[in-house]
Amino acid sequence: MRVTPTPNHDQRTSGIPSTGNLPWGSHFCQFYRTKKDLLDVLVPYFRAGLENNESCVWVTPKLLRIEDAENALEKAAPGYRTCAAMGQMEIVPVDRWLARGGKTGKAFLSRLDKAIAGGFDGLRLACDAAPDGTGGKNLIPYWIDAVRGNNVIAAFAYPKGAFDALGLMEVIKNHRFALVRNAGRWEVIESSEARTVKDELKRSEEKFKSLFSNMSEGFAYHRIVLDARGRPSDYIFLEVNDAFERLVGLKRKDVIGKRVTAALPGMEKDRARWIAKYGKVASTGKPIQFESFSETLDRWYTVSAFSPHKGYFAVTFSDITKRKRAEETSRRSLRRFEILADTAGELLRTHEPQKVVESICGRVMNQIGCHVFFNFLADEKTGKLHLNAFEGIPEEEARRIEWLEYGVAVCGCVGRDGRPVIAEHVPTTPDERTELVKSYGVKAYACHPLLEPGGNVIGTLSFGTRGRETFSNEELSLMKAVTDHVAMAMTRIRAEEALKASLADKDVLMRELAHRTKNNMQVIGSLLSLQAAASADRSFTTALADTQDRIRAMALVHENLYRSGNIASLNLKDYVDDLVNSLLRAHRGIDAPIRAVLDIDDLFITIDAALPCGLIINELISNSLKHAFPDRDSGTIFLSLHQVGERVELRYRDDGPGLPRSLDLSHTKTLGLKLVYNLAVRQLRGTMDVKHDPSTEFTFTFGGFNQMERT
Repeated sequence: MRVTPTPNHDQRTSGIPSTGNLPWGSHFCQFYRTKKDLLDVLVPYFRAGLENNESCVWVTPKLLRIEDAENALEKAAPGYRTCAAMGQMEIVPVDRWLARGGKTGKAFLSRLDKAIAGGFDGLRLACDAAPDGTGGKNLIPYWIDAVRGNNVIAAFAYPKGAFDALGLMEVIKNHRFALVRNAGRWEVIESSEARTVKDELKRSEEKFKSLFSNMSEGFAYHRIVLDARGRPSDYIFLEVNDAFERLVGLKRKDVIGKRVTAALPGMEKDRARWIAKYGKVASTGKPIQFESFSETLDRWYTVSAFSPHKGYFAVTFSDITKRKRAEETSRRSLRRFEILADTAGELLRTHEPQKVVESICGRVMNQIGCHVFFNFLADEKTGKLHLNAFEGIPEEEARRIEWLEYGVAVCGCVGRDGRPVIAEHVPTTPDERTELVKSYGVKAYACHPLLEPGGNVIGTLSFGTRGRETFSNEELSLMKAVTDHVAMAMTRIRAEEALKASLADKDVLMRELAHRTKNNMQVIGSLLSLQAAASADRSFTTALADTQDRIRAMALVHENLYRSGNIASLNLKDYVDDLVNSLLRAHRGIDAPIRAVLDIDDLFITIDAALPCGLIINELISNSLKHAFPDRDSGTIFLSLHQVGERVELRYRDDGPGLPRSLDLSHTKTLGLKLVYNLAVRQLRGTMDVKHDPSTEFTFTFGGFNQMERT
């Protein structure tokens, strides 16, 4: 007999003409003399409950037999027997109800939980409320307060002959209203207290309605829907405020009374993120707060959810999409510059840029979501583009691409003209130059020229993706920056080769190379300074400053080599002195209150060993200068480097507070300390130890210097 609930979920049809609709939490009383009095009021009362998806319980007095109540209901509501068989309606004598714990409210609460779990809107109750033998003084059932605040409507039937006039007024005072038969008609009587409460409630509701409509946060009230196994599978919108429409983009009239999976198609795919969470709140009553992304609405929300009563939940929420996207943009930007810093360092050190390009390929693709990466380098003998690396293309096809003439494909045009070409929406573009990449399923393609300082094209780098048809400006910028780094490295290598061919003296050649490398690093440092000055993002500028320190440490190696008379190795003592003084000036100024105590042997090591050593010392000192003396006017750092047998020992500490004892340097997420660990243990094949008593001290031992010497 279930039908669609009333439009306003909180207003329920009473079935009694003289009372109209009643909100959840209402209770009233009826004074009866005869069995007919009970049937006149309670039969239409329960019929309305059965028709409006409510679970019904009728606790009958001794005056009324179960059979009489059933026959009356069946006559008024022909589907009654079916509803009773399905568990929607129960008629129980008052003595049996009390035996179940009805006087203490246990039976009532159990039945309410069962009703909500069964998918009913709530519970409709009628109960005999005869005096309990205390002389008429204790007339209110023990569990009447439980009606308030729950999805319950209750009618209490009192035998009129058990009360005098004063007793009748006492009963009426404790209910919303009373039904009394007068001259053959049922009249509604309200007590003065009830009218006062009603007026106050009306004023409170008006105030709440104003607040509800004008609050800036979205608000929505729902009923959870369970599947056959009792698991949350959906929820129904019962009420929303004006802010809901603005934050979600759906009109109130389009969601009220509807399931969320119907109002927001696709929400069933987000079941674990939303429906399951809300179902737990509605069933346990425990509130939650969380941030989550709605794929259906393509928005981020911060949500607070709570349950006013079992089976129902309410949420307040705000749209945080702008903040989340700003955070993601900042994260991608920082990652971009980490990639560029790593790429620059690797390319400046290597003599085989092709291998570095292949190693950074995965990082760049992960950052911009590319699935195809092409690297073409010019063949100087033929003047054509020659494929040196490929991914996502069968090898036999790659060999075929090598002999393509200029103008046949995008990469050939870029190599010929020296200008980048961005080809988006490749599947639908009429541009014939994209036919080659289109045949491999590429949807967006970007090709950049590798240019020498004079503008000569020495090759191209191409990026493509099969996943989407466009690139963002940020992604194109990253591609261009990586291309410039590769071109710079190739230019350096070409310069090295030219020097080797034209200079007979190896020392002169190496000194010139060190000078060029130092200058290139200084250019990169200047570019990073310009980029930092243009940004207001503190974390981003800090990352750039750290990168500049690392580049400065590497450049200082080449500067010392250039100044020295021996290009094969450099004096570690001179280099460390210069590096420490440079860092102190950069971070604290010329008159820095931070003092460095150095104890260093005269050690000569190769450039391959000096670079990682310098980077280790750079990270340790930079970390001390930034974090060890935050609230102090002065401080001291201690550094020693000694030859111990066949090994070199480096010790470092400061007189700051030190590092946490629980810090695991092999798994730290801090870029600087991670770099120290990797350089010391993996690149220099050394060991690293940290002691905390009486202060934090790093001890490194290196034994791989001899193996790193050039032949």
